[in-house]
Amino acid sequence: MGTIDSYDSRLDNTNAGENRSRTISKGYYFNVNGKEYKGYVMYNSDESWADLDKGETRAESITYLPICPYINKPSMLVDLNKMSEFAIIYHIIVPVGYILLSILIIKIMKKRKKKIKIDQLQ
Repeated sequence: MGTIDSYDSRLDNTNAGENRSRTISKGYYFNVNGKEYKGYVMYNSDESWADLDKGETRAESITYLPICPYINKPSMLVDLNKMSEFAIIYHIIVPVGYILLSILIIKIMKKRKKKIKIDQLQ
């Protein structure tokens, strides 16, 4: 369990589709093995809690990777049953895309470096 220590719900569009009418901002912290980790998240939703008063907190479940607790989110944002198909596909494709883009950039830089060396020798 984590502790929500800041919360804001901003109404963006009353005519928006499901889970798109508000921008939610949450600041939270949680403890793992005696060490405190902090997080902040913004997302679109229809949820609207009352804003937190100064010093007020709320409890919320936090999901994190045990090997790296710095990678964390409120559990409701990582529940695959509540995510759309697009969001699941996005979270699978983006890391693979980053890796492929990095490989491409490294190859291009090696080619340029090799070409510069050849030009300098001539």
